[in-house]
Amino acid sequence: MDSLADFMSGNNTKKSLLEALQQQYRIVDMIPDLDDSKPLTETITDTIKYVTRSIELSNDPVMIKLYCNDKSKKLIKFPYFGNEPNANRNTGNEMAIFISLLQTIQSRYLKTTKSTIRDIFYSNVELYQKQNNVVNWLNIISKNFNLSSRDDLNIVAAQKGLVFSIDVPILISNQPKNITCLNTINLVPYINESSIIELDQTKFIRVNIFEKEAVFNKVVTNSNIRVSGQNTIYITGKGFPDTLTKLFVNNLLQSSDNIKIKIYVDSDPYGICIALNYIKSCYSSEKTHLLQYQGITIIQLINKRTQLLNLSHREIQLVINLIQKQSDLTTITHRGITLQLQRQLFFFKKGEMNAYYI
Repeated sequence: MDSLADFMSGNNTKKSLLEALQQQYRIVDMIPDLDDSKPLTETITDTIKYVTRSIELSNDPVMIKLYCNDKSKKLIKFPYFGNEPNANRNTGNEMAIFISLLQTIQSRYLKTTKSTIRDIFYSNVELYQKQNNVVNWLNIISKNFNLSSRDDLNIVAAQKGLVFSIDVPILISNQPKNITCLNTINLVPYINESSIIELDQTKFIRVNIFEKEAVFNKVVTNSNIRVSGQNTIYITGKGFPDTLTKLFVNNLLQSSDNIKIKIYVDSDPYGICIALNYIKSCYSSEKTHLLQYQGITIIQLINKRTQLLNLSHREIQLVINLIQKQSDLTTITHRGITLQLQRQLFFFKKGEMNAYYI
């Protein structure tokens, strides 16, 4: 090992001396693999072996170069050196998260089982700290393995939404059987962006989406459901919809031209946000006219003489912001949403759909 005198004799300036004294790293460059013929399990196994052996067997510290997107990179340096500029004390934790997730993905892939992000998070809360950390790291890993979707890692979002139908079987291309057991309330199925939903193209299908689970349960357990619910799919996201529910609705929209989707929400700014959440999650601008905002209105609640609540200051500001965002949109759906927002602002009132439907 060179002494300080050796370094000083070989470097005539302060800048060159500081550069020479900087710790040299063994670089592991995670360049996205464009070779689709190589199995994912083999790629993951090779990555785990290379990274762990670099840490265990090399005397030099390790720097892993990850690619977050086309322009930005993430560097993980291990171990941590406190005298380095911009040194990150969490590098050890980041390295542990990276290796832990790779091992978890490898295990799930070999067993051909799917896990939810929530399951992964609670398997080691102390390490992951926040569920959002798991999501971010899975996105980075999928990017570096050149995967089209995070779902290819067999780790998916948790099921939250519910679906029901009395006579509309739903067949998904990458699943062996119908996911909708008729006359039974089911969780929204695990699907990904490549999944294709197959519906009967000879029938006109109605899809009714409810913000509230209570209203959804009231409708699907009604004694007249066998008459009023023919050729209808009922869905609830239990409030703000999760990623899986939004993806399911979007896939339903793409599955047929003979379909109409209606969204039933509260007469308050949060209900409007939920409706817009569904609308914006549907990627095809050519079919967005098939989505119809059907939220309960202030006028309907007034006519029924139900009790209305005052808008809070925060909700008033939210209404104003939503109106401004809708001003440039001219579709019938967005015009209807803008009208309801204006009426909420005019009366300074809000109401819940439960008072009308239950």
